Amino acid sequence: MNSCTMKTSDKIKAMRRDHGMTQEDLAAKAGCGLATIQRAESGRRLSADSLASIAAAFGIPASELAADAADNFEAYLPLEPIRSGRCLVELLLDSSRIDFGFSELDNLDDAKAIEIFHDFCHALAALERPLSPIVLVSRELETRDHIKALAEKGFCVGGADFEVKVYEVDDDGGGGPAFLLAQWDERRVALRVGRTPDEILRAHVLRTLGQWETPHGTAIIYPPTKHRTEEAEAPDEEEM
Repeated sequence: MNSCTMKTSDKIKAMRRDHGMTQEDLAAKAGCGLATIQRAESGRRLSADSLASIAAAFGIPASELAADAADNFEAYLPLEPIRSGRCLVELLLDSSRIDFGFSELDNLDDAKAIEIFHDFCHALAALERPLSPIVLVSRELETRDHIKALAEKGFCVGGADFEVKVYEVDDDGGGGPAFLLAQWDERRVALRVGRTPDEILRAHVLRTLGQWETPHGTAIIYPPTKHRTEEAEAPDEEEM
């Protein structure tokens, strides 16, 4: 299932026409390329940033374009396919934590290959920065080899980063009132390994957040707001 579904593409086309805009007009107002608008209206997957830019051009939140307001809609982080070592290295450097997931497996050989990749990614994220040019290139080549090894086993990799606000709270082990001691922002990375592109398109990162952690920024796609029919306003007393 694409993050930019046909229903989403229909919404974009309808809103563009309602606003009397051509695809070129919308691309200019959204600050993106014409190809991005064409992909959006053809139902192909868009990055969270592109979806947010298009929504901003219409003056609406991205969630209103992302999907219908369905009861089973769960917030998610859109992921991009990762095919190069450089792409993954850039994603992992400076990340404070990795949200790692993989598709269902049916043999231990595949599990071992994913565990090797898992451990490598965590070791890479833990490197002290900045890296010298030779070390950086070496790590990019190593990473490329790991991605290639997974591909030879039929796996593909998807990833994206997201921001989390972390609160240090003293709540007496959950038995007393909560006192905020400190707060800070963290950049985290979600990685998914799957057999098909559909399995690496999104990550439900909210499932892994702690009680005192909150995502922020525009990367995560949330369920659209359910609009209720506005009740008629009561007449002013002066009009009665």
